Amino acid sequence: MQPHPAGAERPYAVVQEVALSPMDYENFITDFYADRPFLRSYFHLCSHDKCFRCLLVQCRGRRDGVLVLPVEGGFVGYAAYYPGPIGLILFPD
Repeated sequence: MQPHPAGAERPYAVVQEVALSPMDYENFITDFYADRPFLRSYFHLCSHDKCFRCLLVQCRGRRDGVLVLPVEGGFVGYAAYYPGPIGLILFPD
């Protein structure tokens, strides 16, 4: 995974929020290369067209998290830190 230049930001929409326990969240953010079954479960909802349709993975009880665009097989394709709810767009079901 490579850093993304701040000047190349793209619009995004959260298609699913995923709340993990503190231990699972810590494990997730320290190893993006591991196979994650929950990413596989939501892969079909995501896309990277003009607007990234991604998952918001958070630790229960916290407002920040990680925006994730998974790739097939349950792995992280793209990830970005999400500082909180300013500018959050949720897609209706």
